[in-house]
Amino acid sequence: MRHDENDRERKVSDVKWPVSPASTSQNNIAKEPPSKTALVGVFLLVCVFVIAGVVFFRNITSKIPAFQDRQAEKLEAGIEETNKFGLDEAEGKLGEMFNALKAVFTGAGESVVGIGNVAQEISDLAEDVSFLHENILRIGMQKQGDVLISRLESISDHLRKILDEGDNLDAVAVALGGVISNSTDSPLSLKLELLKSQRLVDSALLWLNSTSSRHMFVMLQNPSEIRPAGGFLGSYADVSINKGNIELVDIRDISDPDKVLMQKTIPPKPLQALVKNWRAADSNWFFDFPQSAATVLRLIESSDLYVNTGTVFDGAIAVSPKVIEDILKIIGPVTLGKKTFTSENFFAEIQKAVQAGQAANSVGRATYPKGILKDLGAAILEKASSLDESDKRGFIDLVLDWIERKDVMVYFKNSDLENFAGEYGVSGAVYELPRDFVGDYIAIVEANIGGGKSDMFVKRDVALDSQISANGTVNNRIAITLDHKGNTSGDWWYKIPSQLYMQLFVPQSSHLVGFSGGVDKKVVSPIDYKKSGYLENPLVLEIESSTEKVFSYPLVEVHKENGKKVFAAWSQINPGEKRQVVFNYTHRLFLQPADDQTYNFVLEKQAGTERKYAVTISAPPGFVFKENNLPMFRYESNDLPGRLIIALTLKKA
Repeated sequence: MRHDENDRERKVSDVKWPVSPASTSQNNIAKEPPSKTALVGVFLLVCVFVIAGVVFFRNITSKIPAFQDRQAEKLEAGIEETNKFGLDEAEGKLGEMFNALKAVFTGAGESVVGIGNVAQEISDLAEDVSFLHENILRIGMQKQGDVLISRLESISDHLRKILDEGDNLDAVAVALGGVISNSTDSPLSLKLELLKSQRLVDSALLWLNSTSSRHMFVMLQNPSEIRPAGGFLGSYADVSINKGNIELVDIRDISDPDKVLMQKTIPPKPLQALVKNWRAADSNWFFDFPQSAATVLRLIESSDLYVNTGTVFDGAIAVSPKVIEDILKIIGPVTLGKKTFTSENFFAEIQKAVQAGQAANSVGRATYPKGILKDLGAAILEKASSLDESDKRGFIDLVLDWIERKDVMVYFKNSDLENFAGEYGVSGAVYELPRDFVGDYIAIVEANIGGGKSDMFVKRDVALDSQISANGTVNNRIAITLDHKGNTSGDWWYKIPSQLYMQLFVPQSSHLVGFSGGVDKKVVSPIDYKKSGYLENPLVLEIESSTEKVFSYPLVEVHKENGKKVFAAWSQINPGEKRQVVFNYTHRLFLQPADDQTYNFVLEKQAGTERKYAVTISAPPGFVFKENNLPMFRYESNDLPGRLIIALTLKKA
């Protein structure tokens, strides 16, 4: 059941859990039982820390040269210290970081003076990172933020001391001579990466050491009602953090702040078919997650629910149901009352519980539909806290998978932290095409507007046929097949006709030459917004000021967004029906095809979607692709990463 500004008021019981204090002694980390009331908040905070840590060290690894020479016996004792922490192979990417660092400082020979100091700093850095990796869950549960901060301070100090040995890093390159084969694998590249890492840790420390509480807005997205940056924002959590500790977790229905949002904002034109005022529930509107997150926070902070308390959010985290499903695969089923939740039934059962709660409210029985999220979250983390070491390593692999597939996206108002999230692929930001880009870019972005929860039962198949011409023109035909299986469900909320506002993001030079499968939907503004004094959102205004009709194809509008051209159209499918929406368009490459030229195909996924893709790319006449020595390259997947980049090399046949 949806809500808007005309929904009737209902009394809401706050869902809050104050976190009880615990000892902050490092020696007590493995002894004290976790505070169950803190579990939900700890889970959310730990996700952020683990995501940041895994991505941080994974990307240091990718920047460090893996030199092969091992000649420096003088360094062996110091280097071997890192092995005490079992990081060589047991910790995957984390272990690779230290293996690579060890390789940097071996092979230099006796000519490098003072390099042993760096080796010791690496050893100490390994110990601190290993400690946090093994104990972050317990640190969070037992409210030991001072331990977290202390270890981060130590990591920052080790990074600084390693950087202070810059001359020795340069000496390594001289000693190794021709071993360095790539300019990016240089000591300078390493030093720049380490400097960047230190700045990140220092920014995190500044953030955690704030004298006032930090608030993170956790968006619990519902992809059965798809929106451009993921799923509909039906529920959220306000996680309050102070000195690295969870102070308070407040899980709410999004209608709570929306009902006391006095600010009046003009919704994007397509949303005006559904709502009169743009509120937080519908503000997850932009394909670029940082833009959506910033918009959500602006509206949330304008609600009297937070204006009256002076609450300001420092950032947002988007979490998809896939995260919980994956965790349940590791920890096994969780039972609440008479209901058992598994990785297979979690999403459907949660939806049933929420719908039942909303139905009870509609007939006057006071309930809080989203309260089940609190109970289930606490039960899941309590069970997860007893994971053995192999399962913990599996959890780390899951974190990397969530990042890759946009199941978790993080936004910070702090520019340093946000830059980190963007650079290392955690931000959900839209790919920025280089000026001299030679290739193709495609992103299919849908918004369910008035289609209930039907997206859970709409199967999507995407077929792209792309032909590169000799003069640099690319001719594309993209067919999106929508098959509504909602008629097979026993629940009414999946049987609603699918109503999708579909957007196709393509290169700026694109020109539409054909379209079929759309429906004519005219959206009329419900009121005169200017006369009523409604505010304009700058991003929406920028998009709509660039919007034009495509006269040859009146069902399509075109606008500019995030450096792309966007073809937009409506589609409607009844349960049991199938429809195919087809876009034909062309665009020009920056350069004409040439021998040994790299052609990059970029396919960007919309968070929360599951689609089967079949891509066929045909080389220009007289060329083949070096990768398969054929004039055609095919790619198929029903498990697309958040951003797929296929680098192909043209070769004259």
